[in-house]
Amino acid sequence: MTIGVLKGGPSSEHEVSLKTAENVERALLNRGFFVKPIFVDKNGWWHIKNFKVSPPFALDQVDGVFNAMHGEYGEDGQVQKILENHGTPFTGSGSMSSILAMDKLNSKKIFQEENMPLARHIAFDKGGEKEVRQKINFGSLDFPLVVKPVDRGSSVGVGIAHNAQELNNLIAQAFKYSDQVMIEEYLSGTEITCGVLENYKDQKIFALPPTEIVPRLSDFFDYDSKYESGGSNEITPARLSDLLLRRAQDIAKTAHRALGCRHYSRTDMIVRDGKIYILEVNALPGLTATSLLPQGAQSAGLSFDDMIEHLVLLALGKK
Repeated sequence: MTIGVLKGGPSSEHEVSLKTAENVERALLNRGFFVKPIFVDKNGWWHIKNFKVSPPFALDQVDGVFNAMHGEYGEDGQVQKILENHGTPFTGSGSMSSILAMDKLNSKKIFQEENMPLARHIAFDKGGEKEVRQKINFGSLDFPLVVKPVDRGSSVGVGIAHNAQELNNLIAQAFKYSDQVMIEEYLSGTEITCGVLENYKDQKIFALPPTEIVPRLSDFFDYDSKYESGGSNEITPARLSDLLLRRAQDIAKTAHRALGCRHYSRTDMIVRDGKIYILEVNALPGLTATSLLPQGAQSAGLSFDDMIEHLVLLALGKK
């Protein structure tokens, strides 16, 4: 079968996508699939072998698509709608779930309905900074504070403010990536993440062993810590009690189900004083050499190539 590997895209995570795609293409070839790379440039144009083509033309050449894109366009429901409208099977969540998972504010509302512990937070459009300062002045939120764009991944545009000046600078930076910004209370604790795979080991949603993240280049798991070699230490399974490990896995499965994710996802959390706070869900986790989902899969006895084949078979309806 011919699998198109969709990569690149007009997002701030263009380069990460290319690294994911390189690993995916190699794994598919190792598993006997024909691979047709489909490159999307930074202007949103689709290409096959350096020829500009329309999305329908590209999709007519393949039996299914492995979506190796990240960030806006590739992860926020836009490309999923193109694939759905064409009727092409593809890996990862559908358009509606992708929209929800990418929107940190709306996904938090769903997490609240599931009674999951969350950091206190507020979100605002441009011009809403005055409301933020009032909340800080009245003690609703205290420094340090996490500032992030509402609809970006890979910690793009995210920073920690320790005072008013840093807060103003980080808000301005976040608005470069999104029309809406979120501010959260900073939770100091153990950063963990937990991936899930569907229809694995006779479980509809199987939770992988949680991974503990110890950033080395920053105070938190930022872009450089995620993608620079040696940017962080990752320990799988996380150094937590069996009870907390199971709780983290339950949260990852609940979040996956609540957002309507499909095939696989990865949920980021903070453990503080024996309590687990959910941060966000990645509906299309990275699959680079330093990515976390493959580490969790490896710990569960699933090689990278096996995981990629499993995801493709899920997309094709053969699992």
